[in-house]
Amino acid sequence: MSPEEITVGIDIGGSGTRLAVRQGEAVTRADLGDLTAALVAHDPAAALERLAREVRASAGAARIRAVAIGAAGLTTHAGDLRELEARAAHDIGADRAIVTSDIVAAHVGALGGRPGAVLAAGTGAIALGADLAGAWRRVDGWGHLLGDLGSGAWIGMEALRVAAAHLDGRREDGESLAEIASARFGPILRWPGAIYPVVDRARILASLVPDVATAATHDTSAARILDDAASHLSRTLVAALTPGIAERVAVVGGLASVPRLVGPLLERVRVARPGVEVETAQGTPLDGTLLIADLLRADADPLPGHSAIV
Repeated sequence: MSPEEITVGIDIGGSGTRLAVRQGEAVTRADLGDLTAALVAHDPAAALERLAREVRASAGAARIRAVAIGAAGLTTHAGDLRELEARAAHDIGADRAIVTSDIVAAHVGALGGRPGAVLAAGTGAIALGADLAGAWRRVDGWGHLLGDLGSGAWIGMEALRVAAAHLDGRREDGESLAEIASARFGPILRWPGAIYPVVDRARILASLVPDVATAATHDTSAARILDDAASHLSRTLVAALTPGIAERVAVVGGLASVPRLVGPLLERVRVARPGVEVETAQGTPLDGTLLIADLLRADADPLPGHSAIV
C-alpha cells in the first residue's frame, strides 16, 4: 500500500466507538466515547455521517482503499447489509466497505485472521466458530433475558437472587452477597426499582462481578455462581467448535481477566476437547476490523457468509 492510500477499521461497542487508520506502516487510533452502539443502532445514517467526517479528517488527501466496520447491534437494526455497506463507502469516500458483527471483528482480532472459535464474555456472552471461508457457527449472544449464560449480567443476576433468598430466610448461605447487594442498592424493597426500569440493566448487573469474585474467596454461594458461570461459558465455547472448525480457541472480554472464572472455564474446554489449542488473544476487535479492511483491499468478499451470523 502506497503512502497515499489508507485502510480504516472501526469498532462500535457498548462503551463507544474506536477508530484505526493505517497509512503505510503507521497506525493512528482515536476514541469516540460518545458514539455508542445503542446510538448507532438508533440512527445508522447519522452515525455514518459522523464517522465519515472523522475518517475524512484523518485521511486528508489520501485515498481510502477500504473501511471495515464491526458493530454491536448495527447489523441487526439497519436493514439491508449491502445497502448499508454501499452507503458507508459513499459517505466515507472509500473504494470498498464491509459491515459486520462485533463478534466477527473480535474473532479476527483474537486469532489474527485464523480459523477457530472465540468466546466474547463480558456483560453478555457469545461464541463464534469460523473457518472464515463460509463456515460460521454462532452460539448464544441472545441477551440477558433469553441467554448470555455465564456472562457478567448472568453472574450479577444470580448473585442478587441468592442475596434476596438469604434476606427472605429461604436459604442460610449468601450473607456476603446480601451485603454486597444492600451496599449497592439499599434495602431489598428498592432493588426492583433500581434494576427493572433501567434500559441498560445488563450493565448494572454485570457491574457486580468484581464484588462477586472477591466474595468467592470466602463465600461458598459466590464461588458456586462463578463455577456455574464457567460451566455455561465452556459449553458455549465448545458448541462453537463444530466439525470443520479448527480446534483453536481464545477468550476475550471483561471476564477473561477474572482468573477464578477463566481458569476453570478453559479447563472444562480442555476436558471436553482434548488437544484443543488455547491461545491468548492476539488483538482487540479494533485490530480485527483493521485486518478485515486490509483483506478487503484485495478481495471484495473476504468473509464469505459472515452476515448469516448476525
